[in-house]
Amino acid sequence: MESPATTTILDKIRHLATPLNVTERLALIQTIAGMEPAVESNVLPSTQRHSQLASEQAAWHARPPDERARYRGKFVAVHDGQVVDHDPDQRALYLRVRARFGHTPVLIVRADWDEPPVYTIHSPRAQSDVLTRRQADRSRAA
Repeated sequence: MESPATTTILDKIRHLATPLNVTERLALIQTIAGMEPAVESNVLPSTQRHSQLASEQAAWHARPPDERARYRGKFVAVHDGQVVDHDPDQRALYLRVRARFGHTPVLIVRADWDEPPVYTIHSPRAQSDVLTRRQADRSRAA
């Protein structure tokens, strides 16, 4: 699904490209395809963001249990080792944090968690790949 900004940009490009002939349209497409993606300068590389969030998480869990208990039932936002905001509504907290800090990594964690949750993701594609390999091995053996 396209975002409203993408739809607007595509509509403008379509409007500008309509009077062009096939050769000019191809040149336009090649120009757009050759453009470097827009990268915001304040967005950190992935590994640096993960590292910063890991240190924020360590800072949160290093706090005394009685201090963390003050935020029971809420989500907390941790930046530079300090609780900068809290709210029982995770989305409301996220929106305030993004408005205040932009793309700066800020940990948002449920205050009740003693440790981060571990998720297991089951992939039907991985299962089908295993079954396909087994079937191929059986057909070769037969």
